[in-house]
Amino acid sequence: MPQQSGIRVAGLAEKIKALRAAGVDVADLKKVFGDIAEDAARRARVYAPKRSGRLAASIKASKTANKASVRAGGRVAYAAPIHWGWPARGIPASEFLLKAERAIAPTVRPRIDTELRRIMRENGL
Repeated sequence: MPQQSGIRVAGLAEKIKALRAAGVDVADLKKVFGDIAEDAARRARVYAPKRSGRLAASIKASKTANKASVRAGGRVAYAAPIHWGWPARGIPASEFLLKAERAIAPTVRPRIDTELRRIMRENGL
């Protein structure tokens, strides 16, 4: 059973490393990664199956200067079986996090590129 997925932006780590080497503060990227994570979390909450609402409420966004992530579960122990499925127990996979990922995927690269261009422009690069 896979435990994680994600959208990889080719060359992003190298760009961030080059900006840091040029003395650019890349902390500004936290905002764009935060926005991306919040969009994905919002979508995942919509796609999450709802009985009590605890699963959807457990979906949280987080960000750093080079990554956005969305997690579900925390104190909701059944998040992984609901997402990935549990055939032995007759639980089909809902893939609510993957659906959210697929929904936002086309917007991720353009948003990051726009922010990188802004940072480079502001730093005379």
